[in-house]
Amino acid sequence: MTSSNHSEDECLSLSDYTQPQPFRLYRRELPTVTEQIPGDGIDNDGDGLVDEEYCGFLWQEYNITDIDLDGSMNEDCKGCKEGEELSLLFVCKDCDFGKFREKESKIDFCQICPENHTTFNTRSNSSKDCVPICEEGTELNSTKETCKPCSIGFYKDVSANDVSVNKTDRFECKRCPGNLTTYSIKSTDISDCIGHCESGHYLYNNTCLPCEIGKYKNTSSRDISLDEMSRWHCLACEGQFTTISNGSKTCITDCTCPCNMVHVQRNYTSSELSKVIEKMKKELIVNKEQLSSTLRKKISVKDNRPSSQSIGSFGVVIIVFVFALLLAADVMILKNHISMLVRTLVDFAKRCSRN
Repeated sequence: MTSSNHSEDECLSLSDYTQPQPFRLYRRELPTVTEQIPGDGIDNDGDGLVDEEYCGFLWQEYNITDIDLDGSMNEDCKGCKEGEELSLLFVCKDCDFGKFREKESKIDFCQICPENHTTFNTRSNSSKDCVPICEEGTELNSTKETCKPCSIGFYKDVSANDVSVNKTDRFECKRCPGNLTTYSIKSTDISDCIGHCESGHYLYNNTCLPCEIGKYKNTSSRDISLDEMSRWHCLACEGQFTTISNGSKTCITDCTCPCNMVHVQRNYTSSELSKVIEKMKKELIVNKEQLSSTLRKKISVKDNRPSSQSIGSFGVVIIVFVFALLLAADVMILKNHISMLVRTLVDFAKRCSRN
């Protein structure tokens, strides 16, 4: 016997087990739920269970359907925690970088941050976690609203989109190592870090060189309040001004001799200065024939040192010995010639006496 308050179309039960009856199935209508929050802790479908179904993807532009194919529509949806979304396998997973899901969201999937925005970490649970994507050479400002260029002496070689590096490297510029600095702001690589050029020196091919004659530099690259030209380059002296050497920090007038060059300061015109220079050249010319080094080559100076006398005596002995050997050979030859001459004279005298 069926229940009196249910029709055959409404019941899904056997009403009386005491009397033999044919087995019948009756359909019971479940409450229809059109507005609910996944994971709200309420038995929205009135089946005695709370948040028992994974109804993922129900709150988009589509009507809620029988997602678990059990014949019931609009069931009580089990929601993922904040910062999570329901995967295709009905398993909650963390929102990826650049996505978020708020706690009270009726959307059971992570929402994408606005264009050119991302998040510090995964599992973000608020749209406030979305921050601008700072590319190479830029970093996030203190308010986390915009990106600003890396300051002088800093660089950043990764984009905030590169999630393979840590959060600090993604959003903050790194200081150059040691005492190095950068040519300008917004540097993108550690190779941009170079040494400082002090006063009187300029930068060329990442090397500091002294300013040339006629140029000067009275600033240091350490002063980051200056523009690039003042920090790294020499300036040309103006008008009649010049410099007295390379690496100058200031200019002087070309008609005034530096005080440390003359005893009495005096101004010269260009023609007068040329005459003075020619005169100085003549006075500074040296006669090499009168140099002491030349004269010493032509004379011998007595050396009274015992060692020098010993060496000299030994040299004399060697020379005498050599000459003695040569003379001894000549003496023997001379002796033979003299003997032959004497014999010839004797024979001649004998012949004359006979006649």
